[in-house]
Amino acid sequence: MKNILRIFLVIVFMLNIQAYGASLKKTIKKMNLDENSIVSVSVRRLDSGKEIYAKDEKKYLHPASSLKVVTFAPALATLGGDYEFATKIYKYNNNYYVKLGADPLLTSADLRKLVSDFKNNKVVGKINKIYIDDTIIDKVAYPEGWGSDDIYPYSPMVSPYIVNGNKVKVQFVIRKGEKTPSILQNDFVKFAFINNLEVGSSEPFKIQKIDEDSPIFLLSGGISGDKEITIPVDNPKFYFIANLNSALEKEKIDYNDQFYFAKTPSGALEVASVGHSIESVAKRILQNSDNYSAEVLFKVAGGKYTQSPKPATTADGIKMFYDFYEKTGFDMSDIKIVDGSGLSRYNLATTSWLSDALIYIDKFAPLRNYMATPDVGTLSKRLRHLRGVLWAKTGTLNGVSSLTGYIQTYKEKDLVFSVIIMNFNKKPSVIKGFEDEIIDKLRDM
Repeated sequence: MKNILRIFLVIVFMLNIQAYGASLKKTIKKMNLDENSIVSVSVRRLDSGKEIYAKDEKKYLHPASSLKVVTFAPALATLGGDYEFATKIYKYNNNYYVKLGADPLLTSADLRKLVSDFKNNKVVGKINKIYIDDTIIDKVAYPEGWGSDDIYPYSPMVSPYIVNGNKVKVQFVIRKGEKTPSILQNDFVKFAFINNLEVGSSEPFKIQKIDEDSPIFLLSGGISGDKEITIPVDNPKFYFIANLNSALEKEKIDYNDQFYFAKTPSGALEVASVGHSIESVAKRILQNSDNYSAEVLFKVAGGKYTQSPKPATTADGIKMFYDFYEKTGFDMSDIKIVDGSGLSRYNLATTSWLSDALIYIDKFAPLRNYMATPDVGTLSKRLRHLRGVLWAKTGTLNGVSSLTGYIQTYKEKDLVFSVIIMNFNKKPSVIKGFEDEIIDKLRDM
């Protein structure tokens, strides 16, 4: 009797799966995409890994920022949940060492607090020299495959020197009677602009470098009100030192010498520290899809993993990544990565591999605690009716949209899913709407 009941339940389950599969297939067909478009979907049960639905799940595609989920997991496993990105000051004889922690969230206010604590700890006597220890990561500014259209004006140089995200604010102010806005720059770093903006024009605001190696930005399009933008600095080292100098001056610490560069000596005394937790960095990466933080984290974790005496590199992060997943027995030919953020066009993955990876990750890492939920981060204004049952990572590149994560069905079954849509002929917002329809169907399973 038990065997008959078991067979009956299996048949019912399979019929349900077929029905939901047909419903998903109908939803995808309704998208009415171009014949060259690709829709790849992989849905599995979290508890058993059983495939619920699959379509073109073995196609090699660009995962875009969905990759951040699977690159963050080995970094978290390597660094640990209590890791802090700390910037510290050490004392050794009458010399002081500012040891950089590659903290992607460090601000000029944090730097001021670091110097203030340094002063208040009453360790500031006669300062002989101030050294900067920048050996935590290398100074390769951009990973392989980041094109100029990806970089300017959005992505700062990856560097051990980080403050304010290595970006400065520029304000555009419309004054009465002017046909073009005034440009206000109040930071240490100034930029040169060719200002072709027109007040009141309906053309979209656009900023771009006149060429990849030029320090000059071209402004075009329209502007209807005051506007503030951020632009990456061209010299993170100079920008950091300028902010450090400013903090010393504000705290009235007299230091008139240049800054020197050396590794912090063994036995040096820590006298001040500021930092941010890996949790706060994780939320910046997985909720707001910050490429810069993802790349910095990937290098830092890779360096700890390889224990190389040299500054950490992207190659260290890639080794960490492959070693982490190869032990699972996954087919590693289904994934290729060259960076930690998913921005490079050289990254490739199958949705089948991504869904498998999510199942593996969930066994040891509380990744859902860090991921975007409806109306949070890159899921802002999306899927609000699924609050509390959906945790996901979005991805967007030109011609690519992806969504990968976890969802709980109405029957309280946990599913993992990965969706990649490529070569589409519609607006990205329309494609995101299609993704949401697919997720709604999964909720009904």
